[in-house]
Amino acid sequence: MEYPTLITAWGAYGQPQGFRALEMVIMHEFGHNYWYHLVATNEFEEAWLDEGINTFSEMQILADTYGHAGNMIDLCGIRVSDAHLQRMGYIAEPGLDPVLQPAWKYYSGSDYSSMSYNKPGLMLLTLQNMVGRETMNRILRTWLERWRFKHPRSSDFIAVVNEVTGQNFDGFFDQALRTTAVLDYSVSEISSDEVEESRGLNFFPADSIAADSAADSAAIALTTTALTADTLDASGFEPDSASLRQKAKPDSTEQAAEEKLYCSTVKVRRLGEFILPVELQMIFSDGDTLIEKWDGKERWHAFSITRPARLLSAAIDAENKILLDVQLTNNSRTLERPSRGKAKLTARLLFWTQFFMDMPKFFNLFTVFSPNL
Repeated sequence: MEYPTLITAWGAYGQPQGFRALEMVIMHEFGHNYWYHLVATNEFEEAWLDEGINTFSEMQILADTYGHAGNMIDLCGIRVSDAHLQRMGYIAEPGLDPVLQPAWKYYSGSDYSSMSYNKPGLMLLTLQNMVGRETMNRILRTWLERWRFKHPRSSDFIAVVNEVTGQNFDGFFDQALRTTAVLDYSVSEISSDEVEESRGLNFFPADSIAADSAADSAAIALTTTALTADTLDASGFEPDSASLRQKAKPDSTEQAAEEKLYCSTVKVRRLGEFILPVELQMIFSDGDTLIEKWDGKERWHAFSITRPARLLSAAIDAENKILLDVQLTNNSRTLERPSRGKAKLTARLLFWTQFFMDMPKFFNLFTVFSPNL
C-alpha cells in the first residue's frame, strides 16, 4: 500500500529468489510517491493517471534491474516478465470498458484493474517504443515538474506528450483511453512465385520468320566480306565510313535471362477497430530485409514486389513494439515451416516430463515408513 513517504509490502519466508513479487510491489508502491503524491491526480475519476503511469514505471525499473526476459519470474526454465503479466491481465477481456471513466463505473474489480493498471501501462510502453526512451523520459520529467502539487487531468498529460514529442498523439490517446477499440493486425497470406515468360498467340508464321532471318543473315555476311582487316581500326569501326559497323559482341541479355525473378505478395489485415501505423518486415532468400510502412487504416492491404530472390517470411511489428496488440501469434507467416520452435518446445516438454516422473522417489510417503530404509 502507498502513503506519502510511507509504503507497505508483503513477503514470505523462503520465497524463491527467482520469484520477484516482493520486489515488484516495493517498486510499484515507491513509484506512487511521484504518481500521485507529487502529481496529485484524481485516482477515483482518472485512476490510470497514477496507476497506469506507475505500472509503466514499475515495468521499466524491473527491466532495467533484472533484464527484459524473466524479470518477474525466473524459475526452473520458466521466464516471465512484468510486461507479460500486464498483457495477460489486459487481453483476458480487452474491450469491455474504456479506460477513462470513474472507478465505480467499471464492470468489475478485475476490469478496473485491467483498465487502470494493465492497459495504460502497455499503452505508455507502446508510446515509448514509438518515440524512444530518451523522449519518454523527457515527457515524464516535464509532466512531473510542471504539474507537481497540482491537480492535472488526462488532457494535460496528452498536451505534455504532444509538446515534448512535437507530434500530435490525440488520435492515439482517444482510441486508447476513450473507446473500447481493440488493436489487432495480422499477416493473413503470403506467396512468392517465379515469374515466367509471357505466353500468348504467335501471329507470324514460322516459315516467314525463318525466311526473313535467312535474308538478314545473308546481307550481314556480304557486308562482313566486303570489309577487310585493313579497313578496320583497333576499335572495330571503319574509319572511312560514317556508318558504325561494329564487331559482333556477346549479348549481355542472355545472362539477365538466366536470373530468376520472383513476384512476392503479402496481404495484411486490420482485425480490430484500433487504428495505428505499423511496419511490415519481409525477409528474402538472399538475406535482404525489406521494411514497408502501412498507415493501418484500411481493413486489408496487399504488398507486391518483384525481386531476384524468393520471399521467406513476413511479419507485422517484428520488433514487438506495439504491446497493445491483443494477438501476437497472427503477426507473422513463413512459406516454409520452421523446425526450431518445435524442437525448443519438445525439449522443454521432455524436461518437465522427466522432472515429474522423477518426483515420486523424493515425495512418495510410503518410502518414509519403509522398514528397509
